[in-house]
Amino acid sequence: MKKSTKIRLRLLILVGFLLGFLAELFLTSLDNWTYTVINSSSINVLISICGIAICGVIFIFSYLGIVKHDDKWTIRGYFYSFIFYDVMVILGGVTGKFVLQLFIH
Repeated sequence: MKKSTKIRLRLLILVGFLLGFLAELFLTSLDNWTYTVINSSSINVLISICGIAICGVIFIFSYLGIVKHDDKWTIRGYFYSFIFYDVMVILGGVTGKFVLQLFIH
């Protein structure tokens, strides 16, 4: 494996984990805020969907920003790196949820 590929995979690990962690904190605080401030359930759902969409766009553009400078990968390489990135986002989100549970209870 090339050195640039190893660096990009490490960057995918770091960015994926941090984005998952921050997204969990953002979405949980947004959810708590909407339930305390806004009384309409349809507006709560709309704000939650917008928050999830914003996080999704940030996830996709962060991934593309990392892998666009690397050498040409095969389709399988991009697929595996995206799955790897997605798993790191999930692990970051689970860690964020765990940290929130420690501080909330």
